[in-house]
Amino acid sequence: MKTLKVLGISGSGKTTLIKETISRNQGVLHLSYSVLLKEYGNKADKYWWHFLSKNDSLILIDEHLEFNLMDAIRIEKYRKENTCGLLMLHVEPEEILFRRFNDLTRLDRAKNIEEIILHQEILYKRAREMADALEIPLRILKNATVEESIMALETIFHDSIIKIGLARDA
Repeated sequence: MKTLKVLGISGSGKTTLIKETISRNQGVLHLSYSVLLKEYGNKADKYWWHFLSKNDSLILIDEHLEFNLMDAIRIEKYRKENTCGLLMLHVEPEEILFRRFNDLTRLDRAKNIEEIILHQEILYKRAREMADALEIPLRILKNATVEESIMALETIFHDSIIKIGLARDA
């Protein structure tokens, strides 16, 4: 099992990217802690680790690092999840605001440009810290299309397989 984290603030396109990637790649799965939390409540952790342990596939996990503390526990969790890379979606704040106002299904936290900029800065800082701590790639895509984002996901995953293969051969 390998996980690849898709990072971005709400409205950046994480869900769209993950759904499109899964539709094109058999064997790629998606895991969302918030979905497990809604479904299983306080047993979500148990189901999270059960799901991860039973799958040999690449598992895409969407993350909101701007709301989570960066600490040794989170770093160890990513390590335990066998995280092979981070892909951060950066979208212009005006576009995010536009998407949020036109998506009536969500209640997003930041409603103005300044908050969106702040959340993206926090996300970038925490993503960089996580990538450095785990010695894994962080790829930042600015205003990328879905196609460009899928190619970046595939590249990160492919490069991690090569790295693991080289480590075994050494």
